[in-house]
Parts: sequence; C-alpha cells; structure tokens
Amino acid sequence: MNKPKVSKIIFYGWALVVVTLTLLPGFFFESTVPKPLLGLDKLVHFVLFFMLGAFYQYKNHLAKEKPNFFNTDLFLVLLLTFGLELLQSVIPGRSASLLDFFMNGSGLLVGFITKFLVKVR
Repeated sequence: MNKPKVSKIIFYGWALVVVTLTLLPGFFFESTVPKPLLGLDKLVHFVLFFMLGAFYQYKNHLAKEKPNFFNTDLFLVLLLTFGLELLQSVIPGRSASLLDFFMNGSGLLVGFITKFLVKVR
C-alpha cells in the first residue's frame, strides 16, 4: 500500500475516533475513566484535535494537495471542530462548552502549524 493511501486511512480513521469519543454519553466516561483524569478533559480535547490537524496536514503533504477553503477534507475538519461541540448539547450527560470549543480549535490550529515546524519525509 502506498503512503498517500495509508495517510488517508489514518486521517479518516482518526476523524472517526474523534467523532466517537466526542459523542459518547457522559455516563460512559464517569463509569470508565478514573476520577483524577476527568479533570483533564480540556487537554484531551486539545490532543484529539491536534492529532486531527496533524494527520490532515500529513495526508495533504503526501498527496501533494494544497489545502484551500473549498477542499472537502478541510471543510470536514472545520465542521468536526465546531459542529461536534454543538452536538454535545443534545447528548445525555454532555454539554457544549465555549472552553472546549476553544480547545478544539486551538488543537486543530497547532496541528496545522506543525507542518511548518517538522520536516516530513
């Protein structure tokens, strides 16, 4: 399998992980995550979306795609970043949070920027 194809699988697979984790009902986390770790949810938001942004850039780099606003994948990433937080307001035990929204966007932005800081082969 070639690298561009693998990078697409990784990107879309991670997007699915992000959707799944952000839309799970609140009681799932309360019953499975140790109490001290529940306070780290902002960091988790940042890391999830940082990885999404980094995988997006890596996929584009290998496919030699230049991202633009009308790129379907970029639209998907932006929709995930902002739309998932809004959807949490209708999930039992979850709520939409402006700080979570900020952490999602910050993680995504830092993930995008890493392309310029790290030399990808």
